[in-house]
Amino acid sequence: NIDGFRLDRGFQIFLTAYPEARAVLDYDELNLHSFRPGAMVRLNGKFRLLSDPLRRPQDVFSTLFSGVGTLRDKLKVAMMRRTQDGSMSTGPETSIMEKLQTTWGFSAGMIDSFFKPFLGGITLDENLGTSSRFFDFVMGMFTKGKASFPAGGMQAIPEQMAAKLPAESIILKARVTAINGSHEVILEDGRRFEGSHVVLATGMTDALALDPGATERTWNGTTCHYFAADAAPFNEPVLLLNGEPGRSSGSINSIVVPSNVAPGYAPKGQHL
Repeated sequence: NIDGFRLDRGFQIFLTAYPEARAVLDYDELNLHSFRPGAMVRLNGKFRLLSDPLRRPQDVFSTLFSGVGTLRDKLKVAMMRRTQDGSMSTGPETSIMEKLQTTWGFSAGMIDSFFKPFLGGITLDENLGTSSRFFDFVMGMFTKGKASFPAGGMQAIPEQMAAKLPAESIILKARVTAINGSHEVILEDGRRFEGSHVVLATGMTDALALDPGATERTWNGTTCHYFAADAAPFNEPVLLLNGEPGRSSGSINSIVVPSNVAPGYAPKGQHL
């Protein structure tokens, strides 16, 4: 919290369809504020609406004639939405790119101007080499639920989880020096904790130090910039995507005004 602005650590959204979240979180208490379905895509110098006509029928003509992809692409998106239930596919595993190209047959223009910035913003991999099974899951979550912000920012989610646990069960600022088997954690000060499972949720460098048998993976990096503004550059609670051809890896991928979605992200009379 800086001068009344609420800054999440990086751009994050909460998908209400996450099955585990539905089971453990109180959505009413989180006071969720939803994005407008779809996105505004910047292409050839103009912002073009790519909406979800099933949720916003009034946007059907704007979406069909947006210039993002072809009419056939739009029909394929509608067909894809009907088949995505959020389950992890057990069929052959490919990459997201191959699934978009081969399984669904989307045009190169649709992939470059929409799927690369949209899914690349989620996976931090604009080449879309991530597993097709993750694609099936996350697209199902977008189809079944809403993209949203808690009124108190994303931090409200772990705060709500922590409030339901005994105070002594959460230990902060304690360095783990070793993991003994799959059930014991050893801290720097010598304390030991046992459990039915150990979940190793760290960066790859620390993971390899604690578990030499872990599979080493490469990093995908991203940078998030925040700006305080007296006036928002646009007024809709919508995601803006950079669909311009020839964009470089260092260019802006997406823009959002969190205070358009949840007013608590900025002081009264200002925008984030």
